[in-house]
Amino acid sequence: MTIDWVSPDLPPATAADLRWAAASVVAGGAMRGVALVALDSATGACLAHIGAATSASPPGSASVGPIVRNTLASKAGTYLANLKLYPGGAAEFGRFLPSGTAGVLVAPGSAGRIALVLATDTPRGFGRLDQAWAGDLADKVEAGLMGAWEPE
Repeated sequence: MTIDWVSPDLPPATAADLRWAAASVVAGGAMRGVALVALDSATGACLAHIGAATSASPPGSASVGPIVRNTLASKAGTYLANLKLYPGGAAEFGRFLPSGTAGVLVAPGSAGRIALVLATDTPRGFGRLDQAWAGDLADKVEAGLMGAWEPE
């Protein structure tokens, strides 16, 4: 199932940034199926879920689990190149990503406030450049979100 959900609490410019990020992931990679999920570390809430999703999970129901929490705490990306080898990853991401998900890349923003969860239906579908680029993308999205969260 394909989904295009962004939290209604986000400003329109931030929603546009998240949709741009998802389109960039699809356009920039050789992946056939991609999901971009933005998660807020402060609340654990899903900010956006764009792309592939499981039909059993309502839009916006993705949440921070142990792998994402550890990634945010370390502020270093986590790449599960073959999800079958990581039962904990399959359990955490299987709640909101489709059953055909073969690899997951979790890219935190440098402030550790948000994480982008990128999924592919191809084992080892993300290369080193994809991983570096995902980190930069997370920083850009996080910077936009930080401006939206900060009082004026």
